[in-house]
Amino acid sequence: MSEISIDRRVRRTQGSLAAGLLHLMSRHDWDAISVQMICDQADVARASFYAHYPNKAALLDHLFDLNTGDVRAMIRSAPRQTGAIVTLGWLVDHIAEGREFHRKTLQSGNGQLMLTRFKASVASLLAEELATQVPSPDPAALAFALGGSFALISDWALKGGAETAGEMTARVTALTWRVLGAG
Repeated sequence: MSEISIDRRVRRTQGSLAAGLLHLMSRHDWDAISVQMICDQADVARASFYAHYPNKAALLDHLFDLNTGDVRAMIRSAPRQTGAIVTLGWLVDHIAEGREFHRKTLQSGNGQLMLTRFKASVASLLAEELATQVPSPDPAALAFALGGSFALISDWALKGGAETAGEMTARVTALTWRVLGAG
């Protein structure tokens, strides 16, 4: 069998498992999701799951890696506007579009597992983008800015704030520049 067809099968299996996990995460808390549930949802044998991932957290990490790569490509290709931070605009839109999922994640017992991974992905995107605009940004200031931005955006999305997504993006962008000493 050719290497290309094996790669296609691997991609198809991993894609099915990722889609299955996303489907289940929209309906169940993390703790309630089992490997067997993921396999059943994806129509993939349990042995196939373990051929690709040691556990469901590894599948979640893979999913974050895939999505981070897609978002990174979008951020890199976005037109640059003075003072804009594309990563924060994406974060506002992403949380606003998935308000119910975000709410469930924050309220679930193991939501912190997913949020920790999500924040790490966003932190790497933000650091990469800002490295082109700020020479040697202070990692502590960057972490503080992202934590504050995430808290403001989450509160806005969950409470249905009056600000538009554009206004929220402008607000967290301005605050981020202040924290980084560039605003």
